[in-house]
Amino acid sequence: MSPDLSRERAILIRGAQVIGDDDSGHVTDVLVEGGRITSTITDHDVTTNPHAPSEAQVIDAAGKTLIPGLIDAHLHIDYLGVRSNLGAYLRSRRHTQTLRDLLHNGVTSVRMMADPLPQIARLRKRSGSAKRPGPRMVIAGPALTAPGGHPEVTVCRDNPWLQKHMVRGVDNADQARSAVRSLHAQDVDLIKIVVQGGGYAEFGDRLNRLSDEATRAVLDEAHSLGLKISAHTHYQDDVAALLALGIDSIEHGVIEEDIRDDEFLRRWAESGVPLVSTLVIEDLVRNETGDAYLATANANLRRAYEAGVQVVAGTDSMAGAMSPGALHEELRLLVDAGLPPAAAIRAATRNGADLLGLDDRGRIDVGAVADLVLLNADPLDNIDASTDIALVIQNGRIVHSPAGRQRIELSEFVVPAHPATRFLDTSGSAFDETVVIEVDATTFATDGTRTITYTDPVSSAVRRVETLRSEPTLSTLEWTCQIPEQGTDLIARRSGGQIELTGNFDGSEVAHTYPLRGSHWLQGMFFDLATSMSADGQSLNFIAIGTTGRGALKASEFEVTKADQAGSATMVMPRWRRWWSAQLNSDLGDGSLIAAHLDEGTTITRMYNSPPPPQETEGTGS
Repeated sequence: MSPDLSRERAILIRGAQVIGDDDSGHVTDVLVEGGRITSTITDHDVTTNPHAPSEAQVIDAAGKTLIPGLIDAHLHIDYLGVRSNLGAYLRSRRHTQTLRDLLHNGVTSVRMMADPLPQIARLRKRSGSAKRPGPRMVIAGPALTAPGGHPEVTVCRDNPWLQKHMVRGVDNADQARSAVRSLHAQDVDLIKIVVQGGGYAEFGDRLNRLSDEATRAVLDEAHSLGLKISAHTHYQDDVAALLALGIDSIEHGVIEEDIRDDEFLRRWAESGVPLVSTLVIEDLVRNETGDAYLATANANLRRAYEAGVQVVAGTDSMAGAMSPGALHEELRLLVDAGLPPAAAIRAATRNGADLLGLDDRGRIDVGAVADLVLLNADPLDNIDASTDIALVIQNGRIVHSPAGRQRIELSEFVVPAHPATRFLDTSGSAFDETVVIEVDATTFATDGTRTITYTDPVSSAVRRVETLRSEPTLSTLEWTCQIPEQGTDLIARRSGGQIELTGNFDGSEVAHTYPLRGSHWLQGMFFDLATSMSADGQSLNFIAIGTTGRGALKASEFEVTKADQAGSATMVMPRWRRWWSAQLNSDLGDGSLIAAHLDEGTTITRMYNSPPPPQETEGTGS
């Protein structure tokens, strides 16, 4: 139940740009009273508003853009690794902060698509209260799938607790109807089914597909109870069959094959069934060739949008384990796929609200619930502006006003007394085997260049050589990387607001362009942090291009936050926050790396150029 906001102070947002139905911005006064928008006055001198009460809180929004609160229409809460009810209880306590983090990223409503039902129902009841701020939650509960289907044998594999609480296996019509009735009795808002069979390369499994009999029974029973049904799909034939049966929405869509014909798209558009994009996860999950689904998903999404299929923004991310800002990444990916910025924003606001049945949200209209996000810049010019949040309003109350961030301003690099420093690397970041890394800054003062050489600690054979040409702050200007044993020879240069990379990778010619999006490029990563650790400020975001594993040839974002203890910091990948982090120790004198402690006890540790000083010990020894 929404809180009673009738006594809340009125808010007048003065002079904000509001994106109209014509997909252009209009300077507008927006008045909020009792939790709802009561007045909008557009394209006039907005120095006064005759409808505003004298006690209204006035927010000067000149030069800013006001959008509806964002809606993630496909989200999960992290219960991975939980194996008992006690573990779930403890994890749920942490998710109070998870939900707050989503709200602080402008996400005011979410649609939860396959989560443990008792836990997610309790979170739904609490989220959005004054004591526990968070998004409004629409929940599906466990997914209905075939026994031996996704996610039973993929995400939930080898975890009986997750299999019991995140999935319901249904093998025939009777089981399907019984499962729907059970979920309806437990007050779910919709039903999710999984219609995917065959190979699933990411998990190395063969999946059983939900039978047509069970699918028809789910749709019939759910619709008779007033519940909508959404279907997880990967293939065109499955989407076509579901459209014919009367499905209400499609998750993911066609992502493992090219859409074969325009007639299919015409029928889809005429059905009015929306497509929930999940490009964030499709950029991560791999097919049988090792490539991400993203390229195929992008092409099919663009064709669907151009054919008139309504697109709704989701992420399929795991809140609490991945970045709470994943929906902003989805917006960027939608624009990269070919949607205009205004259409991407509509996918994450009005279209999402319509899908969730929240007809009075997702829009800036008189009478709508005042879920609003005030941005410092214009997302029509650059969709990345969606992350530059000045204010979040939910149900007419200001729920987040970001304090001025203490961002690190990089200092200038001071070449250490020993300009060539060696490190022992057991982390597996560059090679599975232990290697010795030498970072040589001998010529930095004259040409801004450092050389990083990786050698075998036994044979001294050179395995990899990188050169970094940088600004005095160590922000990268140019990077080369040679890995002879892999046939890799890359060069990347900063050009304006992007990085341009060319060369050969694993023996194949490559060319990529990466937008910087206002971030620093610190390609040396651990070896580039001297100018941040020795500078004022608490946190730093930067990007670096990967050369191994899932991050190969991707420009990944990293975040460094200084700890209270001098010389210590934590580095994380916001996208993989739960699965990748490093604890950093730096020299208190010049800020250079002493050690980086990664997962499972692996480290990158500085080796002394001369023997380290002896340690004092008790006793006389032997």
